[in-house]
Amino acid sequence: MEELQPSQPAPPIRPPHQRLIQTNIQTHPLHHQTQLKAVLLMAFCTLFTSGGQLLWKWGMKTIDFSEFITFLNAPFLLGFVSYGIGAALMILALRKGELSIVYPVAATSYIWVSLISPRLFPTDVMNAWKWAGVAVILLAVTILGYGSSRPGPVPAESSVEASNG
Repeated sequence: MEELQPSQPAPPIRPPHQRLIQTNIQTHPLHHQTQLKAVLLMAFCTLFTSGGQLLWKWGMKTIDFSEFITFLNAPFLLGFVSYGIGAALMILALRKGELSIVYPVAATSYIWVSLISPRLFPTDVMNAWKWAGVAVILLAVTILGYGSSRPGPVPAESSVEASNG
């Protein structure tokens, strides 16, 4: 005779729009490796876009708006090249990674500019408020990255199905 197994209590019955499932895709090693590559690509993107901004500022020193030829100076044009490389890296990062994890890294561009700009341009000065802003950006990117790396609930059904069901 077969032994009866004690049954577990049934989960509460919820309407379809309230049913949630837990996703484990973010804990998969391959997914983690892909996310790391995407974050690194975005970090390099910020270096290139920040470099482009600094080159544009440097090139603007010799530009005379009444003479178009002055726009063709090397730092100004290299700024566009640097920004273009940064855009390509961003596209690759967004393709390889989750937007909510990768995109906050773009905020670090301000940090690179804040660190380098005062060394290149004497009129660019960092003060306590700007350093506080850099600290807030670092903290926010860390919190967003940490929070995004934790699996969370995902709706089991689409809202269209849930409203019809």
